[in-house]
Amino acid sequence: GGRPKGFMKDLMLRSFYGSWSPTHGYFRRFKGFTGPNQQPCDTDHDTALQTLKTNLKENTHFMGQDDGAGWFWLVAGQNPGGLYLYVTKSPPFGERPLALIREDNVEEFFDKVDWNMLFMRLHKWQLWGGKATAFPYPTKRGVMMDATGSLVLLKDRDDGCHLWSEPPWSRQPNGTVCAPAALGDLLKLQALFAEVSMLLEATGVKWLLSHGSLLGAWLHHGPIPWDEEGDILLLPEDFSRLAAQLAATTSSSAVQEIKTPRGDLVRLFQGPRVGALQFDLHEHTDRAGGWLATAFTFRLAADPRDSEVHLDAFLARTNGSHAWTDSAVLPLEVLLPARWLRFFDFLLPAPQDPKTALELWYGPRFTARRKCSLRSDAAATSRLHGADGNNNNNSNDSNNNNHNNNNHNSNNVNSRQLTPGLGQIAELSGALLAASYPMVKNEELGGESQVLRCTAHLNRTKLWAFDLDTRKGRVVKVDALQRRPRLARLGQGPTDQAEATAVDGAEYTHQGAFPDKVPNMWD
Repeated sequence: GGRPKGFMKDLMLRSFYGSWSPTHGYFRRFKGFTGPNQQPCDTDHDTALQTLKTNLKENTHFMGQDDGAGWFWLVAGQNPGGLYLYVTKSPPFGERPLALIREDNVEEFFDKVDWNMLFMRLHKWQLWGGKATAFPYPTKRGVMMDATGSLVLLKDRDDGCHLWSEPPWSRQPNGTVCAPAALGDLLKLQALFAEVSMLLEATGVKWLLSHGSLLGAWLHHGPIPWDEEGDILLLPEDFSRLAAQLAATTSSSAVQEIKTPRGDLVRLFQGPRVGALQFDLHEHTDRAGGWLATAFTFRLAADPRDSEVHLDAFLARTNGSHAWTDSAVLPLEVLLPARWLRFFDFLLPAPQDPKTALELWYGPRFTARRKCSLRSDAAATSRLHGADGNNNNNSNDSNNNNHNNNNHNSNNVNSRQLTPGLGQIAELSGALLAASYPMVKNEELGGESQVLRCTAHLNRTKLWAFDLDTRKGRVVKVDALQRRPRLARLGQGPTDQAEATAVDGAEYTHQGAFPDKVPNMWD
């Protein structure tokens, strides 16, 4: 917000300090400045900025036709006289758009505008190609799509960079917030999937998306917005292979035993750093010694041991016809053979029948009702304002680690039950989610290739669709996208040396390329 500075300040004066010419459809420059020696002064700059704001509020003095979409485009043009700015209400083909302004909330733009970003869009690469035939308008949530269905990150909150702003229902009456994950957490999660998949590939371990990550891949082509953890599933042979690979680095002396309030026992083996990763091994048994769950938990090596950004690799035990995890029994034909699903801009191995697997894990209404972690405002704020820039990780993740969310009853949550930094679980309707976050509808088209038609929609409005060959892992047809998404399979061998990359002031240890954006988030 505030006044523009530097070149943008001068360009604003050049473009909007003058009188509107109805005949020519632009501002005639007025050189009668009010400063000393008829030079521009701060008052003149303020007048130009106020002229732009007034014209937008009064919905007047713009170039071209109004396409009825409800947006003003602030555009940079050029003629023999030099650069100038102008406003239009339809896509400025062939020109350089700098900003979009809501017709029904002009003040929002002037309160939040980053003038330096507009300057970057002016002199850096063009956002849209000259051959574009359609421009990607923001959705109602203020999210921009590009030609492949990816999303352009928008900084729409003062306390962090998010893919999504908070929906109205995210603020609960008891003072808690169902907040979307911060950019740093999503970057870490994206890097974790890449790192762990490289480790598993090098070890010859096969795996499948599971639990909350499968839910995100099926309904949203990415993690659910408030979930900072990843979930994968390993059958016994593969889990044993991974355990043997990591056994040499795991010290039996680093064992902790933790009793849960229900009397269950969790044995924790803390492993050391392996490349860019650190890991723990969890063995969860009931009070009688019966097996409940076994999982490797991976985190980035640079993160603290209790970081909520982690990836759980669960053991699924089998008996020849069925596999069972901590929370469900699944026929093996539901899991195998694997098929490829989209997650971020990755193609990841997923169960053969994702919908049935999700119904067994989350119940038949998993598409209609969703679980959401509630955090106190204080906890959410501290997580986003970590002093070290790495996002403090004090609250529980949305799936509560053991994924037994159906045991939580959100109707009984009240402010007296909440402890700062501690997560509670709320149940949200699918109607609320579909109106606030893009979701994906999947249709099985059949055939040997198991083609899946994926249609993204927001609040009953179709955004785009494409057909995905889930056996070969490739996009075969697109609709309402200018080009096909390029989806990469994970699992290439790790490099010999870890690197460090700084993103928004936070340093991340990784192998290979580290993501600097989060594409294709559909929840």
